[in-house]
Amino acid sequence: AYPFLRGGRSLEYIYQFLSECSPVLEDANLTRCWPDWGARLHRPAYNRLYYILEGEGEVLLDGDVYRPKPGQLCLLPAGRAVELRSAGKNCYTKYWCHFRAEARHIRLFDLLDAPVLLEIGMQAQLLSQFSEMVQAFQQPGMGNILRARAALLEILSFYLSQAQEQGQLHPAAQNAPTENLQQLTGYIEEHLCDEMTLESLARQLHFHPNYFSAFFKKHYGVSP
Repeated sequence: AYPFLRGGRSLEYIYQFLSECSPVLEDANLTRCWPDWGARLHRPAYNRLYYILEGEGEVLLDGDVYRPKPGQLCLLPAGRAVELRSAGKNCYTKYWCHFRAEARHIRLFDLLDAPVLLEIGMQAQLLSQFSEMVQAFQQPGMGNILRARAALLEILSFYLSQAQEQGQLHPAAQNAPTENLQQLTGYIEEHLCDEMTLESLARQLHFHPNYFSAFFKKHYGVSP
């Protein structure tokens, strides 16, 4: 059922993964940031998606610099070092949301090589979907939880469809994430005489323990 665990990362697997994946919205809002605004995040466990409306900003993702502009969607996958700031003299205005997208403790954007910046222009339908998501998320009620999730699914569907149409969406490389594995192996070798827990190992890579277990078994063939 999961062929990439045996060495292949096929489109069929990704389609199956998407059918099982149920994105969870954690936060959403419309924000105007002043020119001196900035934030630094150390490998958050959730994805961040922005729809830039006005002004300009700067994003550092694992040290690479991107400059989102109005009419662009900006995706920052979970587990990546992120630094955000305004750029220029005007207020930086954007819709944004934080969400998780996982199935069986595997993250969607570990399977997909997706663009950080996607040029889509000002789309009335997309603006309406972001507005619907923000309003529903900020209001109480079981129905609003479903409304917010439905809007998130529409937005993610639009992002993935546009990225694919523009030739910017591909299955992620099949090679193991060498840097993470080297970091983990070095930590284990240095602490062989110490008590190690699943949680302490997961913290070394800034992973959720459940995701870490799947990551470990995928690359080492055994459970932690």
